[in-house]
Amino acid sequence: MYACTVWDPLRKKEVALTPEEKVRQWFIGYLHTDMKVPMHMMMSEAAISLGAKRFRADIVIYGRNAQGKTNLLEAIWLFTGGRSFRGARDGELVAFGQEKAALHLQFYSEEREQEAELTIQNGRRSASLNGVPKRSPAELVGKFRAVLFSPEHLSLIKSGPALRRNFIDAALCQVKPAYAPLLSRY
Repeated sequence: MYACTVWDPLRKKEVALTPEEKVRQWFIGYLHTDMKVPMHMMMSEAAISLGAKRFRADIVIYGRNAQGKTNLLEAIWLFTGGRSFRGARDGELVAFGQEKAALHLQFYSEEREQEAELTIQNGRRSASLNGVPKRSPAELVGKFRAVLFSPEHLSLIKSGPALRRNFIDAALCQVKPAYAPLLSRY
């Protein structure tokens, strides 16, 4: 049992400070403080209905068009070691008029807190994990895991098997990072 508790501003109650909750609270703070997402635009543990089935979503981000929701998801996705899911080149991920983009992520993995940093400058990405520079951002594969399913992924159902294999291969690379170099040689 966790003896420590923390006030959750979204659920408006004290919650046990589990490792998962610590990450959730950091992310809520990051969204509100750094990304300037108003609290009224966030929900925690929202009930979502899809037909007759009900699910629990951990964090829901919503808002009008062109407010940065997809940019936020893309920034998080880059920490999986992958490329932009929108097909953007690294140089296109830097804001107009800026020389570089810098991203910082704190997360819980491998039974401990970790920190990753990504920098995009001169059209190239560089990464570090827990303060240790990596030769390539691809070395983050398997450290921070995420699955992205967007409207564009509906083509997985409609298209042929090659697209489905690519999707599964990308997911496998996150679970089994040793699979990534084998796949790239194949």
